[in-house]
Amino acid sequence: MILLDRSHVKELLRFVSGIKSDIQYWAMVDVVLTGKTPHNVLLLGRRLEDMIREREGAIYVYDKERMLCFVRHDQPAQECNDSFTQQVLAHLPPRSCEVASNSVTADKLQRVEIRLATTAEGQNQKAQQSTLYSLRAGRDEKVILLADDNKDICELLKEELAHIGVCHMVHDVSKVLEAYLEHVPDIVFLDINFQGGSGLDVIEQLIKYDKDAYVIMVTGAGTASNAVAARTKGARSFIAKPFDPERLEAELRKCPTIWRSSAFKTKA
Repeated sequence: MILLDRSHVKELLRFVSGIKSDIQYWAMVDVVLTGKTPHNVLLLGRRLEDMIREREGAIYVYDKERMLCFVRHDQPAQECNDSFTQQVLAHLPPRSCEVASNSVTADKLQRVEIRLATTAEGQNQKAQQSTLYSLRAGRDEKVILLADDNKDICELLKEELAHIGVCHMVHDVSKVLEAYLEHVPDIVFLDINFQGGSGLDVIEQLIKYDKDAYVIMVTGAGTASNAVAARTKGARSFIAKPFDPERLEAELRKCPTIWRSSAFKTKA
C-alpha cells in the first residue's frame, strides 16, 4: 500500500497504467467531502490505509476535499461488490457517509463513490474543509497534543499549558498519529522514549501527513545525540525533562499558529 499526494501525479499515472492488465480485480474508492463538514481528508486516508495495508493498492490525496483509493481484490470485483463497500463504510465516520454509486464499469473496474457531509443541506454547498495549517491558523481555540507514556508528566504539562489552550494526551506510541490527525494540534510535545517504540519514528509519520507539523521533542536524557536526531527527523526543537516553564513558553512563542494568541497576555 502506498500513499500519494498531488506532488506524485506521475507515480499515480504509472500505478494506474500498471493495473490495467487485471483491472477486473481492482476497486477504486472515490471519497469526496461535501458541504459543511469537519472531516479531515488525511484522517480518512489514514483509516482506509489501516484497513487495506495488507493489500496491494494506493491512496491518492488529491486535495483538501477529495481522495482516491485503489485496492486489489483476491477475486473479481463482481463477486465482492457489496461486501467491500460495507467494509469501507465501517472505517469512515458514521451517519455522514452516503454511497453515491457502487458499480462495475465496462472494463470491469469496481467503482465506489462516497460523499461525506454533516447535514443534508451541506450536500449542495461548496466544501469548507481547509488545509491542516489553515485550519489551525483560523481556529480560535489553540490545541496542544501531549504524547508521553508517563501519565504524571502529561498531567503536569497539561496544568502548565492550560492557559494556552486545550490539551489532549496520548500515552501509546502507536496512537500518536491517529490522535494528531483527529485533533490537528498547533503544537506537539512528543517524548522520545516510549514503551514499545520511539517518538523519533513518529515524527516521520506526522510529517508524512502534515509537512507543517510543529513537533517539540522531550526526553529525560537530554544528550547532544538526541537533540541532533530529533532535528534530523523534523522536530522544530528539543527540550529536556524536568521542564523549565520559561523554556516551555519560549517554545510556544515560536509556534506560528500560537504566538499571536492572546493566551500569553492573559496568563496569570
